[in-house]
Amino acid sequence: MVPASVKRPIVRFVRPFLAMTTVLCLPAVFNQWPLVYSDTGTYLSSGADWGTPPDRPITYGLFLRATALAAGTPWMAVLVQAALCAAVIIRCFQCLAGDAGDRHVLTVVTILSMGSGLGWSASMLLPDVFTGTGIVIVLLLMLAGDGRVWDLFLFLALVFITTVHLSHPMILLAVWMAGLLLIRPILRWRSWLPPLAIITGMALLASVNLRLTGRFELSSGSDLFLLGRTLEIGLLQEELPGLCATSSNFLCGDLQKLPSDHRMLLWDPEGPVQQAGGWHAVRSDAAMIVDQVLFSPVGIWAFLKAGLRDGLEQLTMLGSSAALTDPWYRVPESSPARSVHLYLSGSYPGYLGSRQNTDRLHPTFFDDLQIAVLACSLIAGLWLYRRWPVSRRLLAWSLVSAMLAAVLCAMLSTPDQRFLSRVSWVPCLVVGCMLASRSRSSEQTIAHAVP
Repeated sequence: MVPASVKRPIVRFVRPFLAMTTVLCLPAVFNQWPLVYSDTGTYLSSGADWGTPPDRPITYGLFLRATALAAGTPWMAVLVQAALCAAVIIRCFQCLAGDAGDRHVLTVVTILSMGSGLGWSASMLLPDVFTGTGIVIVLLLMLAGDGRVWDLFLFLALVFITTVHLSHPMILLAVWMAGLLLIRPILRWRSWLPPLAIITGMALLASVNLRLTGRFELSSGSDLFLLGRTLEIGLLQEELPGLCATSSNFLCGDLQKLPSDHRMLLWDPEGPVQQAGGWHAVRSDAAMIVDQVLFSPVGIWAFLKAGLRDGLEQLTMLGSSAALTDPWYRVPESSPARSVHLYLSGSYPGYLGSRQNTDRLHPTFFDDLQIAVLACSLIAGLWLYRRWPVSRRLLAWSLVSAMLAAVLCAMLSTPDQRFLSRVSWVPCLVVGCMLASRSRSSEQTIAHAVP
């Protein structure tokens, strides 16, 4: 028989864990199929074919292979990533709210599931939910912990999360540095757990690429992404004629037909990159162009100025409608539809009949709900900041971290609703923890975690 002293902690975890995992899948249940994005097809095909795409890590594709493709249903992938997120959130409430968190964690997560990017990201066949989850793990690893099993779980989870998206190492390191300034003195040994996990994840991803492609690198497409960025900020259009006058590259054929945005340049079948043979074929040309156009005093200044502009614009973009309402997803030739039909053929009718693919999702309502929930959280956070000094550093860190994650992606790419939506739930979660911990014992818990 299991002793009562052991059974209580198990029950204390399992009940909210199962409930929260289910709640985080509500947007997918509402859609009647997991949500997809244009990148979903690439992740499915890379996992099924063991092929490293030039513009994405293979790691999330392998995650889909081990979950959705192994089980023959996309729901398995959604359940697993929702379960990982639920476990991290439960640990967050345990650390920040103590016993008081048990009574409120499910309420907070239910609100955030439909009223923030949390549930929408968890319900999507994309690694987006892991961005915010990784930020929370950085916080938890820096706090004073009393559970080695939890520490090991969080460390390994952060290693995995670092590998699933190329933006994650940069975002997580920036969030960690913000934590050093706002939460922990640099001399605390736990402060070094997050960067150790991040570096381990980067080495793991490079090792996987070495095994599959023969190159020890995070990505073979970094120069192409930077090339797209030079196009978006207008730098490529200004400098390319002069560059083509002294050397030749794949863009010099017809300067008048240079695409208007980076998506057409990099991914459009009729765009210059694909017409020239794809990412691998133009890699050396892209590196040469970026080196001469971007890495110059004029180029660096233009890059920083445009990055600041796009970063500020990013902070005004919240919601999920732009990512969820593209009618292209239902076209049989689209990447998501083609990959679902090829690798999850039994689920293909359900995919076509989902709300997302039949104009029944109405995501603008949920955009308004996200704005309302975030506004209420900010107001509550401001009240807590003024009335409860012990919460100030955590509240400031959570807001700064979400802003950093969104702005850094916008600066290196272009502003996108997803970049803010996938992390805006982090400050809302911390506010929920603070509200749940308005008791003497919980205040002692926070004071112990954040001296």
